[in-house]
Amino acid sequence: MSAFVVYFRKYQYDIVRSCLFDNTLVSLPTGLGKTFIAAVVMYNFYRWYPTGKVVFMAPTKVCKQSDLVKL
Repeated sequence: MSAFVVYFRKYQYDIVRSCLFDNTLVSLPTGLGKTFIAAVVMYNFYRWYPTGKVVFMAPTKVCKQSDLVKL
């Protein structure tokens, strides 16, 4: 298993924090980390509720296939 480093930007941290504690709608241009933000939020909810379910929905087939992350 190889390790990798993920760098995040301050605005991503701020958005993740907002998502974890408030109802939040994230609207960012392509390439600014929406999928990364969603993955971090889902991972945190999974850690908080390990017997719960996490659902990631995407509007297009292309997006679903490219963004699917196995946690």
